Amino acid sequence: MSRRCRARGRAGAYTCAGVRIWITVGILLLFSIPVFPGGGALTYAEENSTFQIVDNLYARRCEAPENSRRMMEIIEEKLAADEQNPGNYELLWRAARGYLFLGDYAGESKEKLRLYEKGKEYAELAVAANSQGYEGFFYLGVLIGSIGEERGVMNSLFMVKPMRNALERCLEIDPERPLAYNPLAQLYWKAPGRPLSIGNIKTALQLAEKLVTLSPDSPYDWYIYGCIALATKERDLAMEAFTKCLSFPEDPEDPRLDREAKESARAELDKLKK
Repeated sequence: MSRRCRARGRAGAYTCAGVRIWITVGILLLFSIPVFPGGGALTYAEENSTFQIVDNLYARRCEAPENSRRMMEIIEEKLAADEQNPGNYELLWRAARGYLFLGDYAGESKEKLRLYEKGKEYAELAVAANSQGYEGFFYLGVLIGSIGEERGVMNSLFMVKPMRNALERCLEIDPERPLAYNPLAQLYWKAPGRPLSIGNIKTALQLAEKLVTLSPDSPYDWYIYGCIALATKERDLAMEAFTKCLSFPEDPEDPRLDREAKESARAELDKLKK
């Protein structure tokens, strides 16, 4: 149930515009943040402006700590101001996404858990607000997995099924969207097998194969595929996947995950070639 199973968590933020464009647009939008002195519901135009600001800050989350901090301030302010629409799905799943990122980069395990739990609360509100929303179920599943990893697998077996249910709901909503396949494949790979839990390496491999079919240029996804192939004793397939991992560029928005995947893939290849 790895916290690295979000396939870079790019739900709602797929744009890869140049850094200068992001900065220019972000600055212009930051100066146009609407003020709501009397509270009340957000208009359609105000909501769109808020989402643009938040997504621009999320795209630049690794550039400076103040970007993610300001992003969460805006989300929390808008949720508090939108008293007539407390179930604002678009804000709620973005809140879950933000707390997931903050938890990943927090130092101590206690602080990670606090941030993950906060994100999980928002994800639960998101799925309650929209039972057809992919992003809400995706972040709910990943946050459950992140909490489980911090607590330890054997202390978190009760969380496996809720995580699986949330991620499988994503596949029901949109089976051609790749995000949920990565954490779901890792769940079936890493969870204990029956009767303790649902672990199944064959299912994990099938999900990983679908993952790289839908996301063919992700170093991290190819790395996970390679790890699962290695666990099934598919040596040649693992070598191919690790080689693919090294061949693609890192995600410019959040390169750490891909960089670490490449380092591990290179080490695995070195061992396999001996």
